[in-house]
Amino acid sequence: MKRFQELILAATPGRKPWESVPEEAIAKVAALCSPADIADIVAELEALAEEKATLPAWDGDAQDDIGRAQELFVSILGALPEALSPVLQRFLSTVSEATRKWVELRDRKIGWTDGGR
Repeated sequence: MKRFQELILAATPGRKPWESVPEEAIAKVAALCSPADIADIVAELEALAEEKATLPAWDGDAQDDIGRAQELFVSILGALPEALSPVLQRFLSTVSEATRKWVELRDRKIGWTDGGR
């Protein structure tokens, strides 16, 4: 298990898989993320985008599960301290367009217009 996944579990004790992660927990995880955690989150987003692309259209449940994970990871990236912005941008420069679109969605949700920072 990656460290960022351990941080999520520690910040959400007793949470059921179908329950959303509270914003306070997302902020707590983001505050504890290191550059290595950011790299792992971006890599996981990339893997999820690849997995989602291979799913058959009829498998809506699996697509929904992947979408929830993507939303959680993007929320954590969106809550990162400003000082980690260059680290995030460096990792994002190496990923697919599908992954970058998830992060662009995050940017729109929190009002960023310049690609993040």
